[in-house]
Amino acid sequence: MGYFSRLALSGYPSLIRTAILAAAGVSIAMGSHIIKANADSYSEQEHYSNPNNRKLLDSFVSTFENGHNYRHWYISDFIVQDEFFQNAWSADNVLFMDSGDVALSLTHQSRGKKKYTGAEYQKTGWSQYGRYEAVMMSAKGSGVITGFFTHTGSYFKDPHDEIDFEFLGKNSDEVQFNIYRDGKPMGGETIKLGYDASEEFHLYAFEWTPSRITWFIDNEKVFEATDKDFDIPDAPQRLIAQIWTGNIYEWHGKPKFDDGVSAVVRCISYTTLDDNESSKCSDSPELLDMSASDLAARKENIKQASISN
Repeated sequence: MGYFSRLALSGYPSLIRTAILAAAGVSIAMGSHIIKANADSYSEQEHYSNPNNRKLLDSFVSTFENGHNYRHWYISDFIVQDEFFQNAWSADNVLFMDSGDVALSLTHQSRGKKKYTGAEYQKTGWSQYGRYEAVMMSAKGSGVITGFFTHTGSYFKDPHDEIDFEFLGKNSDEVQFNIYRDGKPMGGETIKLGYDASEEFHLYAFEWTPSRITWFIDNEKVFEATDKDFDIPDAPQRLIAQIWTGNIYEWHGKPKFDDGVSAVVRCISYTTLDDNESSKCSDSPELLDMSASDLAARKENIKQASISN
């Protein structure tokens, strides 16, 4: 869900979700500032491609052998005021492993009025149409949500637009796909994976164009939404990975997860529309199969080779 206070209500019938979204007002803490966000809708005439003339990101691929790069990534560290969240964000819950993996943990540690502490890692800058990929493993446990998604909202003078993968820890053999445009849920889909997403690394991707959004798992197309059936988002968005818990128990279950449960991210990439040249996570299939110790050894070998040269 993220500090942008996306209301992840995909477990509710669409009419109920729409009513909640329309009625909700959100308050978000960022550092020492409080940002008030309302759920005012935007008309079709107000919707746009990029009216703020934001500079859009070029294609990139990120693995994390060298730890956190503050110029390109942001670690959330504050108390979320939105009541849907039962957690704060903490930089201590984003752990960079020797292998190059990034562990995002959810703990029973309280912070402020929040009972739990989660983790959020987001790309700096804005992206729009193209292909988004992540090699990752979700977290298990009732009440736990692992997300890989793009998002923006009214506090950026934007509509609430969003495209996501969401994994509910209570059903770790499933994944949900959701779309929001102008604060309205555009429908979604839940599918069975045929494996436990909390025990294996897999490649998750979606392609976003002006007319369709297509989701892929291990390069196999699994779901598609087109502009014939849905309003496709078009606002530039932030790219985010996170682990959190909330109070929508009917959707994600009561928070009965183990203290310190973690999701693990190994690679994140974005390629702009029609870019067939830049590297992406799917160009390195070994990331799906290598153990953390193998990755750590490869990292050390690369380091030693660079020193020798």
